[in-house]
Amino acid sequence: DLGTGEGWEYKANTHARNRAAQGRRAAATGFGILSGLLTGSYMIPIGGSDRITGICSNMATSGDTLFWASREFLSCIYMPTGDHLWYDELPVDKMSSSSVFIDASTVYFLNKGRMPGYFYGMGMDYGEAFVAAYDRWTGDKKFTSYSDLPITSVLLDEERDEFFQLSDTRLSKRSLVTGEELGYMVFEFGDSIPAGTVFARNDMFFAD
Repeated sequence: DLGTGEGWEYKANTHARNRAAQGRRAAATGFGILSGLLTGSYMIPIGGSDRITGICSNMATSGDTLFWASREFLSCIYMPTGDHLWYDELPVDKMSSSSVFIDASTVYFLNKGRMPGYFYGMGMDYGEAFVAAYDRWTGDKKFTSYSDLPITSVLLDEERDEFFQLSDTRLSKRSLVTGEELGYMVFEFGDSIPAGTVFARNDMFFAD
């Protein structure tokens, strides 16, 4: 409350250890010990952080409800009190940067399989990409759809019960009911997709 300072807090885990960076440091340390150059540990400036941060989604709100994903849970929170209305446990070993977007009856969760800003600002593949859909009111999961490639964006076409899943080199059409793949096209990195092929409507939802 801006007037009284009273409110609630929500504790969440949004980071993980960067196993790749730790592995490089461990390998460098081991080499130094074996060659007689080091005693104890030694940190070599090889790039990369010990921790990956920002493993979470945007905050999507509607009325008094807030939808947000940490590394561990996708949560629907009643904003006046901070109480959980429902939550779903997420696969922590697959999590990455993510997005949540909602419509009248469904919560869509996009785990991108990529962390922007890492690897010298270019971003890096991380976790495993997937799209999941939940009943907005109960939290019952409708489907989970995994991707072999990081997902850059998702477009919904609710009139046809379909969604389009875009990666760097692949565009997949899937069912909004089951998540099943209905068709796909493959293109070279950097190619442009003809606008009339997919983006024929302007009332679709986007995940950044």
